[in-house]
This record gives sequence, C-alpha cells and structure tokens, in this order.
Amino acid sequence: MAEPPVDVDGAPVPRRTRAEQRDASRQRLLDAAFECIVELGYSGASTLVIAQRAGVSSGALFNHFPTKDDLLCATVHDLYVRFTGELNPTLLTEASTSERPVERIVDILWDALQSPPMQALYELFAAARTNAHLRAELSAVEPENAEAIFAFTRVLFPEAADWPGLRGLMGLVLSSLQGAAVSTLAFGPGFDLTEAKAALVRAVEGALAEAAAWAEAGRPEVAGG
Repeated sequence: MAEPPVDVDGAPVPRRTRAEQRDASRQRLLDAAFECIVELGYSGASTLVIAQRAGVSSGALFNHFPTKDDLLCATVHDLYVRFTGELNPTLLTEASTSERPVERIVDILWDALQSPPMQALYELFAAARTNAHLRAELSAVEPENAEAIFAFTRVLFPEAADWPGLRGLMGLVLSSLQGAAVSTLAFGPGFDLTEAKAALVRAVEGALAEAAAWAEAGRPEVAGG
C-alpha cells in the first residue's frame, strides 16, 4: 500500500477533495490553452494539443469544456485576470511615485500590452472577427478591463477624476497602445515607435493640464460632455 504524501516537514498532506481536483484540472487546461495560443497561435492551439500540454485526455478536456469555443471563452477570462493582476499593483506603486507619472503610466502600459497574456488575447481578438461566441465574450470582458484601468487613472490623477473628457482620453490611450503593441509584435523590435509614444505622452499631459484648469475654474459644464 502506498505511503500517504507528506510535506517538507514530514507532516501528512491532506488529500484534495474531488472539487479541488476538478478545479486543478480545469486550471491546467486554461494554463495549457494560454501557452499553446502564445506559442502556436490560434490556429495551432487545437483541443488535442491543449489536452496533451495539460497532461489530460481529450475526453477530460471536453468534460470541463464541451466545445473548443467554451474553452476559449473561459481562457479569455483567465487571460484578463492574469493581465490585470500583474498590471494594477504596478500602476499604483510605480506611477504614483514617478516625477513624470504620465510617461511612467504609458511605459507600463506599453510593456504590459505586449506581455504574453495580451499576445494570446490579440490572437483571440483576430479570431473573434469570424467567431460569434468569442466575439460576444470579448465584447463583454474588454470593457471591464478598460474600466479597471480607468478607475486607477482616477486614483492617480484626482484633479482630473471628474473631468468629462477623462474616459475618452483613456480610451484613446488604450486603443493607441494596443495598436502599437500589435504592430511591434507583428514586425519585431525594429519597428520603432519611440516618437509616437513620446507624442502620446505629450498629448495626455496636455489633456490633463486642461483637466486641471477645468477643475480650478470651478468645473464648468463642458459642451457635448
């Protein structure tokens, strides 16, 4: 009879419940899907390849996710959790202590939007053009991600927190940086966007100066805002 497992101190390790085992198996599949999409792209990340990477049978995969679309939709949520989990603490701790917080935020987002979780999401963005289930999932989750970044922006720049143009400004920043990230990933590090990034920083700093002036003027109503 096999000896019960023990930890490094020799104490017995509690056996995992079936629910815990199921959750662990599901997470292995999500981890494998993430890795396969980054390494092989959307088209190369078949359910067979993902199951093999996770160390489970195809039957076990479909027991968790009845279709590939179900797996990919769950992966979308998992990727956003990875992305925001790494990004949000960094935004607060680094940007709030920087002498040029706007430049630091743009640098942080610049790097984060080229990270492996985002690389996988860009693959799924492209696939969503012809996949209605994936498109619906991304359409539901992407605004939540943007809203989280917007909330942090309001904390970092309290003088602009209620400025009517702030949400549109952050939408422009995220859209610009995502487009730049896709271009950099597609064409490689030789695709130089240094000047474009500097121009974006200047534009945001100018807009925040406008927001500060608006606040100092007693927050007048903005036409069309």
